[in-house]
Amino acid sequence: WQLEKGQDYEIFVTTSMGMIRYRMKDIVHCSGHLSQSPLIYFKYKAENIISLTTLRISEDQIAMALASLGVQDTTHVRVAPADDGARLVIVSTEGSNLHFTAVDFDKALSKINPYYEEETMSSHVGKANLLILPKDHPIFAQSLHAQSKPKVVSKMPL
Repeated sequence: WQLEKGQDYEIFVTTSMGMIRYRMKDIVHCSGHLSQSPLIYFKYKAENIISLTTLRISEDQIAMALASLGVQDTTHVRVAPADDGARLVIVSTEGSNLHFTAVDFDKALSKINPYYEEETMSSHVGKANLLILPKDHPIFAQSLHAQSKPKVVSKMPL
């Protein structure tokens, strides 16, 4: 195996029945090896990435930033691109009592993704905004099944 400890990888599948380089869109992390087999764990879906200009921010990075701010339950929190595609919008529901500001979120995300800090300092990407919406807003609708986890990232521009 050529997987290196500490690196992230995307999974592609090829079968003998003709499926060639099928993109699973799963990002996994190699945490080490057992004998010569890599030990991997699922991190996030590759499609759950927000693009702001040339900057890419993964759901995993957003979840880590929120967790560092004390948000463990993301049921009523989403992060989406602004309609101009140049900044993030942190969306929460009425009465959710977030205990951080958009500035706090920017600082937390900058620690996790140094490119975010560079892009916000150079004004290529704007500072995040905080938006409060009703609980029945479509951005909070999600379909869950046995193999999914709650989504933090939304592709719905705000």
